[in-house]
Amino acid sequence: MAILSLIHQADAGSGVFAEAAAQAGRTLEEANLAAGAPPARSLAEYGAVLVFGGSANPDEDVEHPWLEAERALLRDALALELPVLAVCLGAQLLSQAAGGAAPRCAEPEIGWHEVRRTREAGDDPVARVLPPGFSSFQWHAFRCQPPADAAVLAEGAQGIQAFRLGERAWGLQFHAEVTRASVRSWIRDHAPAEDRFSDAAPRFDPEALLAETEARIEEWNALGRTLCGAFLRAADDRR
Repeated sequence: MAILSLIHQADAGSGVFAEAAAQAGRTLEEANLAAGAPPARSLAEYGAVLVFGGSANPDEDVEHPWLEAERALLRDALALELPVLAVCLGAQLLSQAAGGAAPRCAEPEIGWHEVRRTREAGDDPVARVLPPGFSSFQWHAFRCQPPADAAVLAEGAQGIQAFRLGERAWGLQFHAEVTRASVRSWIRDHAPAEDRFSDAAPRFDPEALLAETEARIEEWNALGRTLCGAFLRAADDRR
């Protein structure tokens, strides 16, 4: 069965998750509710759902009415027990769709930040492929606060970095899918006048971030493909 990939902008797409899907012999069908491009078929016809990030924030329903439409789609996916893997904004919307929240962070997290796997992740079919501690690429000003019954699989300085809802839906705050090209695009477009995180200039050094990304991206992409591969196997096992 095809996999539904929900993106929200051209430079925040399926990334290395698309490579993992192709490697597993799976077809990705991208949809973009933000651009008025809904899924090509009914949700029940998909074998799994991937949800990615974007420049919208999870509290901007007035500016972006499609946010509630996407929460409704995620609520339907949960009700159908479809396997879901959601990243950054997608994970925040998944938290909200399940009855949790997505509050603003104390400080934006942009760049490479340390994450530690929890003990509970050792028994999780997806999160167990993560190292016990690792540096992850992040770009967000809001965070995931899933319902209290969610399994917390990874944590960072500002809270939950990975979680599971029930047995079939996972959320990741870090960008395991991101490519070198995406990072370059985000840095290029993140001008001080358009800073969505604060009224001040962006809180990172673009050149330093590019250099660090160049040093880390290949290993990070390998982990991203492994993580998505684990999700696809879990989706097949639990279909």
